[in-house]
Amino acid sequence: MTCKSSTPVLQRRLLTVFVSFAMSATACHVRAATAADLPPFLPTMPDTAQSAQVTPPSTPSANDVRENPGFLFNWQSAGKSAGEALADHGIYLHGFYQQAYMNVVGGGNSQRDNYLGLGYFGFDIDTEKAFGLKGGTFDFTVSTQAGTTATAGRSTGSQTQVPWGFGDEVRLVDFYYDQSLFNGVIHVTAGRMNQLSNLPGLSPGFHVMPWLCTFWSNSCGTPHAYNFNASHPGYQVGSWGGVVTVHPAPFWYVKAGVIENQPTENTTLIHNGWPGRDWGLDEADGAFIPVQVGYLTTLASSLYPTNFHIGGYYDTAPYTDKFYNEHGEPIITHPGVPEMHDKATGVFAGITQTVLRFNDDPSSARGLALFASGDWDLTGYSDDREQIEGGFLITGPFASRAADSLNFLVSFQEFDARLKAAREALAAAHGISYTMKDQTGVELNYGFAVSPGLVIYPYAQYVLHPDQLPLAVPNPRDTHATVVGVRFTIRFDTLFGLPQPQS
Repeated sequence: MTCKSSTPVLQRRLLTVFVSFAMSATACHVRAATAADLPPFLPTMPDTAQSAQVTPPSTPSANDVRENPGFLFNWQSAGKSAGEALADHGIYLHGFYQQAYMNVVGGGNSQRDNYLGLGYFGFDIDTEKAFGLKGGTFDFTVSTQAGTTATAGRSTGSQTQVPWGFGDEVRLVDFYYDQSLFNGVIHVTAGRMNQLSNLPGLSPGFHVMPWLCTFWSNSCGTPHAYNFNASHPGYQVGSWGGVVTVHPAPFWYVKAGVIENQPTENTTLIHNGWPGRDWGLDEADGAFIPVQVGYLTTLASSLYPTNFHIGGYYDTAPYTDKFYNEHGEPIITHPGVPEMHDKATGVFAGITQTVLRFNDDPSSARGLALFASGDWDLTGYSDDREQIEGGFLITGPFASRAADSLNFLVSFQEFDARLKAAREALAAAHGISYTMKDQTGVELNYGFAVSPGLVIYPYAQYVLHPDQLPLAVPNPRDTHATVVGVRFTIRFDTLFGLPQPQS
């Protein structure tokens, strides 16, 4: 059973906008490339704020504005000596944790409060320093998740606007080796990884954008339409795979991967869920194959940094239809053998572009950046037909608090017509009149930089037409939800001044 739509026309128009925006952004404001710019440096884990490390220049200059980051304290000297001692032996610690409290104060399915936590902890080993093997890096990272992920979704009535996971467990996310070749022009990475995996000298992970950790609605994951429209591992889960990244020119990269297929995470808690799915490949029934091309500059290389990428994926695994049986009839009203499909495909794109600077000092990170992302399902059998997100990031809204940020996000999801029909049929089977509509979510937050590496985000979120997916039976009265809360993020290596590997 297929559904026709004018969506492909919209897809082509939006992709054209993404590409033209990126090309115009890269045409100017880029400083001369040096050897250090190939490849670009990125932190091992997602940063907690666009300017968490803003500090006044050490040497005053004629145009020095001496901006104050506004930190209440600074502990970066606390772990410096220990970190440097480990770094001398090629060992680099990293850690990230976020904790959020939310309260549905209006609308929603139930007005209650919830808390959620997600963390990543691990280390990198520079094999040249540790063993004399030039160009190698080993990464070991575990994820920890705690809180009320299930009840949070049921409270808002939305699965896609609330951070979601497979339960409270500790999982092995990264257990991989990367080998740099030809002075960093090529990187070959193999082992256990997830979509967020990246290394200094590599491009970002697939469809990873710098603003994803800034908003509660994304909460350091990838967009919902990317995370759940195919069977790759989720952002808190790891799986076996390999990736090749090529930097053909300064600021540009091309990457492709083959990653173990994961239709669902193993629901049987083998050794208490560790390391997630079991170590073997016996449960894989296919491969997730992503490809991405991108362009990335930072404040070190451009007065107006750009982070742009475009890509797609192909999932080779067979999978059962969620909504229809083998005769093309809704399973909810006609139980039977599900219809089978043999692939999943989609495309995605994202851009973050600084468009305004608040002063001319090149050392200042204060300014306005716009961002947008898009995800489109090409196969037509997934929950999300498309998801479009966009907004702005204002870094240093006040000169006296140059490390703070004011951030706005809007997210629009068009759900597949087959999903809508299935949910409406489910409601009708229970005598409920319900029409599923596309969902829009809006978030506004303020990032208060307490110290380098520690940011607190008071936030407000509004969801129009919650998707009702966490509910066993849709609730027609749940037409909107207003959520308020506070979230904090900690980047431990930044907080305690631990050195990180450089490209």
